[in-house]
Amino acid sequence: MPIRHQFKQISKIILEKIFIPYYREKTTIFLCGAHKSEKNKGRYKLSKLLNQHGAFELVYPEDIFEDVLEGQANSLLWLENTLAASVDAIVIIPESPGSFAELGAFSVNEKLVNKIICIAEKCFSNKKSFLRYGPFRLVNSSTTGRVIYEKYDSFSEKENGKKIIKEISRRIESIKRVFPTEKNTTNILELKNFLLPAIYLMNNLTISDLYELVLNTTSEQRKYVEIATKSAITQLTKLNWIEKESNTYKVSKEGHMHIQNNFNIAIMDKVRIEIMNIENRRNSVFIYDRVQTRTFSE
Repeated sequence: MPIRHQFKQISKIILEKIFIPYYREKTTIFLCGAHKSEKNKGRYKLSKLLNQHGAFELVYPEDIFEDVLEGQANSLLWLENTLAASVDAIVIIPESPGSFAELGAFSVNEKLVNKIICIAEKCFSNKKSFLRYGPFRLVNSSTTGRVIYEKYDSFSEKENGKKIIKEISRRIESIKRVFPTEKNTTNILELKNFLLPAIYLMNNLTISDLYELVLNTTSEQRKYVEIATKSAITQLTKLNWIEKESNTYKVSKEGHMHIQNNFNIAIMDKVRIEIMNIENRRNSVFIYDRVQTRTFSE
């Protein structure tokens, strides 16, 4: 590929000028509960409520677990520790076997438990149960994790919805103050927001190219970079933001719309012009300072 020898500089500019500014404005919520297709369940109702809040970015376990865990004997422990370092908060609606298992696993992890906001059905607040005397107690005894009791049907009520959003936002701010997340590409839940601009800016990127771009931005082991990159590609594909042609990736129509609405296009265009110049000049060098010192509307 004509510009592969310049991947290190290109990775740096995407990281510092595109990825981090975008990421800094977002609060990442790992949302657990019944499957998101079950519209009568609490998670679906809460996701609609949270999506009305522009600063929240929701991530679902089913969108990342399969790629992350496939063929990795020790990756469950790695995943739990990575989640602790990646998410701003874990919001769990305990209403399905999967969400019970997630609550149980996360509540005994000393890093993850501090980021849990468990929203339990209000009618069970005084009932004796394993959840109440086990995971709920562990969450409430942590530094910032909390169990909140609400009626799931009230999520769709306008006034109560506002109250719930306010309470969740308050809890998340408390978590972020005590346990802030690092803004880098080792964040498995946010890596897609590094890869999407990279695919947009550069033509004909293979999965190997994407591995190299990410490796240039982190000291993480290669095998975990590959796991995270595959997971991010799966997320982008499910969102219909990218498409695969032969063995390379391109941004879809929906992906272009997402970029236009969410990223700083002035910066994206300037970086893209610089990359195009490199592609057209065989011996040209990607000059980081040239892009860095241009006037960006940040």
